[in-house]
Amino acid sequence: MNKILKKALALSLVGGAFFATSAMAANGDGYKMSICANDKSKLCYNGNEVFLNGMNIAWWNFSQDVGKDANGKLMTIDENAVRKDLKDLRAAGGNSIRWWLFTNNTMDPSFDPTTHYATGIEEQTIKNVGMVLDIAEEYGIVVDLCLLSFDMMKKDYESTTSWGGRFDFTANELILKEEAATQAFIDKAVLPLVKTYKNHPALLAWEVFNEPEGMTSTENFGNGWGTELVDIKYIQRVINMTADAIHKEAPNNLVSNGSARFTMTSDKCGKNYYTDAMLLAAGENKYPKGTLDFYQVHYYPEWNPNSASPFHNPYSYYLLDKPMVVGELPGADWVKVNTNGGNLSSDPAGSRQMTIANAYKYAFENGYSGAMGWTLHEEAGNSFYLNAIWSLANSAEALTTIYKLDSTKVKLSDFTASAGGQNGWMKVTYAGVDASEGANLTYNFTTNLGTAKAITFTVKNNSTSDLQYTMAMKTNASDTHIKWGWYNANSYCDVAAGETATCTFPIDKFAYWEDDFPITSNLGNLSQVIIKMTTDAFSGEVLIDNVVVDDGAIVINNFDTEFDTFSPEQATITKVETYFDGTPATTAIKATAAAPATKMSVNGNSIMFTAASAGLVNVDVFGMNGKRVATLYRGTLSAGTHAFDMTDMSKGQYIVRVKGAGITATQPIIIK
Repeated sequence: MNKILKKALALSLVGGAFFATSAMAANGDGYKMSICANDKSKLCYNGNEVFLNGMNIAWWNFSQDVGKDANGKLMTIDENAVRKDLKDLRAAGGNSIRWWLFTNNTMDPSFDPTTHYATGIEEQTIKNVGMVLDIAEEYGIVVDLCLLSFDMMKKDYESTTSWGGRFDFTANELILKEEAATQAFIDKAVLPLVKTYKNHPALLAWEVFNEPEGMTSTENFGNGWGTELVDIKYIQRVINMTADAIHKEAPNNLVSNGSARFTMTSDKCGKNYYTDAMLLAAGENKYPKGTLDFYQVHYYPEWNPNSASPFHNPYSYYLLDKPMVVGELPGADWVKVNTNGGNLSSDPAGSRQMTIANAYKYAFENGYSGAMGWTLHEEAGNSFYLNAIWSLANSAEALTTIYKLDSTKVKLSDFTASAGGQNGWMKVTYAGVDASEGANLTYNFTTNLGTAKAITFTVKNNSTSDLQYTMAMKTNASDTHIKWGWYNANSYCDVAAGETATCTFPIDKFAYWEDDFPITSNLGNLSQVIIKMTTDAFSGEVLIDNVVVDDGAIVINNFDTEFDTFSPEQATITKVETYFDGTPATTAIKATAAAPATKMSVNGNSIMFTAASAGLVNVDVFGMNGKRVATLYRGTLSAGTHAFDMTDMSKGQYIVRVKGAGITATQPIIIK
């Protein structure tokens, strides 16, 4: 997907740390993906045909899931964020994710400042990848590891300050154009990961590029959307060399490439630039194992005619010699009427319209080996999708549809997980806090606290040492204090070893760190709430509960929902998790949809409906012209009756739509 649509969102995370490197990396061949022995057009898992019923994680933090951040701090991925994402995906019937690693090489690998050749990757990168693969294995999910993206040739990233000026365009250009630089990247960045995880049962494949056509120009594609373009021959050579190195190190591992359109991956409607002959020729036949095991294509209806659509033509139509996976498709129905989008006018008006459930079903029934929606982490669709949010909530019904059609081709393993319990706490494990740096727990928070007087939270200090906390807030204020937006509490809370205490921080004492400017005028522009440990060398376990404002009138977080915690910022916070002091329920994760909503009705200016069971749900409001004007709710709803007040909306007539996880219902409402 091109960057007109694909935005580099910096997502807020929710607590955690990393696992140790998987034992599978060192113990035998646990890798389970293959080309099916009895049908070379299909993918198999553990010898059985599989349909990759998945979504794009894409990233937890664009180009910063691995390596070091802009300040040189090692990046860690939040374990709870990974667990929540994969549990929700599995619950909907999903079995696969696509995850970008180096992307534009900003944070990893490291490069020699003189030669601009890759010199290595961080140990933390290896741990991050291992943590994701280990959790994926628990949930019965396989992971497609995408190494690079066309973003590497966006020269304007050199001025992106949020990456600390670490984007090295010269290094990226050399990786593409100079064979020795390509080899250094493979040796120093790719092979360390391949050697470690080539036997991991949660590994799906190694994907060399995401949409490399974005950085090239060809007769079948036109100009790419990168700021700098290279000849397609360089891209083919990098794929050839990378695939050859992977296959030599891990002969059974699958390698793929994420092509932007069928016009670049099929001679039927353009030219297939990724055939064995094309790739081997690009490497002058020096890299004989450098071919792809399966193809991958991306599809967005506003950019592609029906003649190049995997949802209007079967796999057999494209005359391919390998399996084909639809690696990206929009994570919401494409339903705009009387338009074909972009500059495409060859198709009858409206002929590209399709529900996402029907798209997955078409791919499943017409010979494709998988479909992976964009994106689990939510992105705003354009008017072609009635501005619906591309998300797991809007894709869950499609995933469940495929699971119900044939679970034997979707379910990779059984799984049982905690479903929660009573009275959740945030359990934080510290290991040697550096008081000069602190150890921050952060929570993304945008609710207006304009009338709040104080923030309080409960602390159980289960360690053998006394501790001290303070707080801070960050704002998105438009005044001069936006420089850092950091407001300190200017007070502290002491909790003795083994004791429980309530910490209270008056809001009128929070002030800008540099000049004591009070936060009170910016309480409507908050971006983060921070709990900061200030005890030097502190180690041990702490339980935190009920972070509230004004005696509980506004709950920032009560931790009663599984995986709903603050995010750790320093490595001295080794783990953050949800702890229930009651016995958690246990449930098997099953790919079943919530029962349809019933008894949907209007009560004054409120909409009400009853869901028979829990599920991921969107509650959207549309104007009478079909345009979405508001989203009342987006997330998981429990079974039972739910009401949403619309009093604050302008007077007029609207349509409310409840959709997700099998629920589809609409109801007109007039706001008076």
